[in-house]
Amino acid sequence: MKKYLAAAAAAALLTFGASPAQAIDLPFPAPVPNIPTDPVFPNLPLPTGPLPTGPLPTLPGGIPDISSLLNGTTPFDPSQIPNLGSLGSGDFAKLNPESFANFDVKDIDKLSTNTIKGFTPEQFAALDPSAIKSFDLKQLAALPPSAAAGVDPAALAAFSPTALKGLTPSFIDGMLPEAFAGLNPTQLKQMAVTQLKALDAEQLANITPATIKSLIPAQVKALLPASIEGLIDTQLAALPASTFNALSVTQLKALTPDALEGLIPAQFKTLIANELKVLTDQQLAAMKPNVMASLTPAQLKGLTPTNLPGLQDAQLATIPVNTFKAFTPVQLGALAPEAMDGITPKQLDLLNIKQFAALDAIQLAAITPTTLAKIDGPQLNTLTLEELTALTTDQVAAIPEPVIATLSVEERAAILA
Repeated sequence: MKKYLAAAAAAALLTFGASPAQAIDLPFPAPVPNIPTDPVFPNLPLPTGPLPTGPLPTLPGGIPDISSLLNGTTPFDPSQIPNLGSLGSGDFAKLNPESFANFDVKDIDKLSTNTIKGFTPEQFAALDPSAIKSFDLKQLAALPPSAAAGVDPAALAAFSPTALKGLTPSFIDGMLPEAFAGLNPTQLKQMAVTQLKALDAEQLANITPATIKSLIPAQVKALLPASIEGLIDTQLAALPASTFNALSVTQLKALTPDALEGLIPAQFKTLIANELKVLTDQQLAAMKPNVMASLTPAQLKGLTPTNLPGLQDAQLATIPVNTFKAFTPVQLGALAPEAMDGITPKQLDLLNIKQFAALDAIQLAAITPTTLAKIDGPQLNTLTLEELTALTTDQVAAIPEPVIATLSVEERAAILA
């Protein structure tokens, strides 16, 4: 946000000839009761009546003398300045911002690229969307980055998809995050890779899910990891699986746990083991149980002792049995005790003695009695005395008597103590 405020402040300082040390507030009048103000710049009152249209004094040779308008406060009408399109950028920047609400298509058409370089954010904010639509590509490319802070959602929505491509990356970079709520799907489809690379996290977060949905794989690849951090759950959920699949390992690492709450099964299915390996335990924990229900044995290889502790009980319970039986002893040993009560009877029944032996006393004690009722003799006999004594009364009561009978006398004494 600092860069947007700095851009607006710098433009104001240049416009009115003040140094940073002298300037405290933007030199616009305070809001007057009952006078509508601009939504982007509340201190900028919008005109409520006809602007002066009389001719200006002339200089020798009949040239209009616009010096009286170069103070930032005197209202004017574009028709008063016959040479409007040839004004120097410095003089143009000194024109009263609120008067720009009276600019129409023909006025914008007159502006040279040199003149346009003088646009201030306050002036741009006052433009009507119908006037904004008339900017051509050369004019848009000439807009100074400092003017970008004057773009609001309605203004951004007014750009045609073709015209939007004319905005420079530095101009995109200078736009306020909230302006991007006005971006529509057709516009986003036309944004160039260089423009997308200019987006920051806050700007990306303000694009609606309906618009984000229109991103294509090549565009997703252009997003910087720093901007990917701004994606929210509803935006992520809106991405087609083919587009989500375009995310690189570095980009996947940048997704926040909050964003991954929006992950859907179709997207998850596109991930390969090497991509899952880069996820943190917090990222894994954020995924919904129905997403983990689509985990395949091949993907399971990407879950490591580093991220497996994040797996939750509700997630573990949804893992298909054919995938669950592919857990390695090392992977099982990495599961958090809190997740163990998610193991289902069918899952437990599939564990071989090496897998079962990988569970420690704390993990075993967290398995529900209903699930532990499926334990068989070979599985039970892998447990140490310490693990047997750690079983709860309810767990022991659930184990079938014939299974307990397979234990040694010492082990039975330990489990029944």
